[in-house]
Amino acid sequence: MKAKVLLIVMLVALCAGTQTVSAQTKVRKVRALELEVGGGIVTPTETFGFDKNNLGWNAQGELRYNLKHLPLDVGIHVDGALFNRDGKSFDTTEDLKDIATAKFTSVTGLGVVDLNLGRTKGISLFIGCGVGYGMLISDLSEINKVEDIDRMGCFCVMPRVGIELFHHIRATLYYKNLKTEQSHFGASIGIVFGGGNKKFSTK
Repeated sequence: MKAKVLLIVMLVALCAGTQTVSAQTKVRKVRALELEVGGGIVTPTETFGFDKNNLGWNAQGELRYNLKHLPLDVGIHVDGALFNRDGKSFDTTEDLKDIATAKFTSVTGLGVVDLNLGRTKGISLFIGCGVGYGMLISDLSEINKVEDIDRMGCFCVMPRVGIELFHHIRATLYYKNLKTEQSHFGASIGIVFGGGNKKFSTK
């Protein structure tokens, strides 16, 4: 349910942003390339049969190209996320007692597009989406009578919204739609190298 609500909000914002862009015909003054590195926290959307989800962390990198005539960025995004799930009720089950806390990892590579909105001198809002491939990794395959999801690849979609401060700090809220056991929300902070002042000019 939370994932559906977030997707709806992002779609509404994207439609509103598209209307804003349609009225803009000015040229952007911006450096062509920028690199972002950062990390943050993640939380899965499903317990996958465990008692509860624990907050985890992620690390990421992204290379973007800023389009000159449109307020759009396109790029390549890679990241890895790690989180645990608690299954304390498994303690009384011989086959499962060793995974009272199980580790889950996702590694993804995506192509991304961002629409930049509401620029001021030091603030730029953005909304975007990534599409690509995700690899799911867990330690459950070592336990008997548990479905083997040690390594599975899958299609991945990542809607996101965020804010860029002073052209060098980006805070992002996103949702990664992977397999049920690995779909998760995330919040990250990134440092941007390159890029520049994303202003519009009539010159």
